[in-house]
Amino acid sequence: MRLQTRHLSSAMVAALLVFATSCSSKWSLMPTPVVHQMIGREAYADEIDPAIGDRPPTTEFFYATNRSATGEPTSRTYGNGVNGAMELGKVSVRIGDPRMRWENLLDLSTQEERPSKVPVELETTEHLGTLAKGEDPASAPWARGFADSVNRALARSPSKDVFIYVHGAKSSFQRSMVQAAQFHHFMGGDSVLISLSWPTTQSFLTYSTDVKHAAMSVEPFADLLEFLAKNTAARKINILGYSAGSQVLSPGLFTLRQRYEGKSGAGLKRHFKLGEVYFAAPDIATRTFAVDHLPVFRDMVDRTTFTYNQDDAVLGISQWMNGVSRIGKPDVRELSEEEIEWLDQAAENPDLSVIDMSYEPVKRDVDFKPHGAWYLNPWASSDVILQFLFRVDPSGRGLAQKPDGPDWFFPADYPERLQKIIEDANDEESH
Repeated sequence: MRLQTRHLSSAMVAALLVFATSCSSKWSLMPTPVVHQMIGREAYADEIDPAIGDRPPTTEFFYATNRSATGEPTSRTYGNGVNGAMELGKVSVRIGDPRMRWENLLDLSTQEERPSKVPVELETTEHLGTLAKGEDPASAPWARGFADSVNRALARSPSKDVFIYVHGAKSSFQRSMVQAAQFHHFMGGDSVLISLSWPTTQSFLTYSTDVKHAAMSVEPFADLLEFLAKNTAARKINILGYSAGSQVLSPGLFTLRQRYEGKSGAGLKRHFKLGEVYFAAPDIATRTFAVDHLPVFRDMVDRTTFTYNQDDAVLGISQWMNGVSRIGKPDVRELSEEEIEWLDQAAENPDLSVIDMSYEPVKRDVDFKPHGAWYLNPWASSDVILQFLFRVDPSGRGLAQKPDGPDWFFPADYPERLQKIIEDANDEESH
């Protein structure tokens, strides 16, 4: 890990200007992951049906939010304030313009270059239940309707997994839903998705408010995990936390583990069914994550993955604002030699994967610098999808290991590696 200084570079200033002014209410479909470019419509094998080919391209999934709420249950709206309870429901998101049909979307979802942007828009929101503050998640009578809906969706799901997406800072409820919808779409609708929308503002200038709201969302998130484990038939509960969403996800897992201090990690892993937990560009203090949280919750998760990127200008700004580095852009001088050694040794085990997004011994054809590389970069998004769908280790997804340590990276020949993995898998299936 390259050492970092704390000055505000010109690249960070440029990122700050973009980050502070990008508040558009319109969203477009993320770039096509490279795996979808390679295998085409087979990525949607479970959704290709002549009976649905002409239907509107909408995707339905669930949400959980502790945002302030107004409106009737069938037309709920959520703001930036903090709600004492966790509201649970389902949404419908349209991908494409109103005239588009499902067949058209499948074509656009496998193309490297699209003729135009594909709009993504939240259409309906329906409140199904409430997880009250201080309520025992094992009983939660006002949330049973939500659990029943999730279980019906799981019965139809090929994977039987629940997938939770935790968004980053500066996000409205609508944005958190449309961002989750895109990823759900490229997962082929295989998992049952729950988008956790914690209360954030829509301005970089109020980032400190988002940080406070993240801290207020930790206990409700831990309650949600308890509720899902006890009241749904999920085979595994997989979680993707992006950027400042790590300030909910990491302490949430830590809090959940602390509730059962003295219990075996193996037993809690079976009980809570926590599978893949992925921290994308995590905006959380390096020491907090690596020293305080990870060693505590690691034993109750099948595999924890986090990415770091020394070229991430947005996390450079966060470091400058907070006075300490973020684990997504770490400064190892903040850790002792013993702590660094523990982290390196932990990364040698299959239950912890560390991915260096900026390591580039040979120039690559795609840009890994954006803070949102996990969905903006077609290599990175492809890797995340493969990890959640097939739960294979980094080498089995086409990544390479750095020569000087246990960390993984995207080699310049990643597409060729991935193509061979696909061909080998097809050969095994045909025999």
